[in-house]
Amino acid sequence: MSEKYNTVIEEKELSRLKQGTYADILFIMLPFMAILLQTLWAGNAKEILLGPELSIAASILTGLSISKFFQGLVSDRSLGVYKERVVLIISTTLFLILIPALVMTMKLSTAENPPEIVAFVQPALLIVAISLYISAISIIRAREEDDVIEEGKDVEEAEKGIFPVEMLKPQDEGGEKTS
Repeated sequence: MSEKYNTVIEEKELSRLKQGTYADILFIMLPFMAILLQTLWAGNAKEILLGPELSIAASILTGLSISKFFQGLVSDRSLGVYKERVVLIISTTLFLILIPALVMTMKLSTAENPPEIVAFVQPALLIVAISLYISAISIIRAREEDDVIEEGKDVEEAEKGIFPVEMLKPQDEGGEKTS
């Protein structure tokens, strides 16, 4: 029963992790969605892929990913063994995603006729940046979960947030929770 209970808890945690991460991405992308809708409304669909907006979004997400990797490196002492790998991941991210996204942002801000390859590169950078952000959050959350378990806290206490949901459940007169 304990193993089944732990599996259910892990699935709930994974679900919350996904929801929180996707919510972060949606909030980051919200201003760009407004720009996208305005561009479509004006009838300039080609400008969506050739404008600097996708590169800006990729830069933001990549920067957040790098900060999450640094957060994991600094906050978790057990990652010290792997610090060379983490630094390699950060360096690779800078070299392959952030710098190209920033250069494209600068170039596209002033270009009158950008090359059409940009229409393929920008979405690819954005997809890689989103994937990297999801991975960074997953790594940080996995390490935080291990820390909670190592500190000896009960899993139920770890599941309780700032606002316990049990308070919202109706109670009968004897103080028992009803379903």
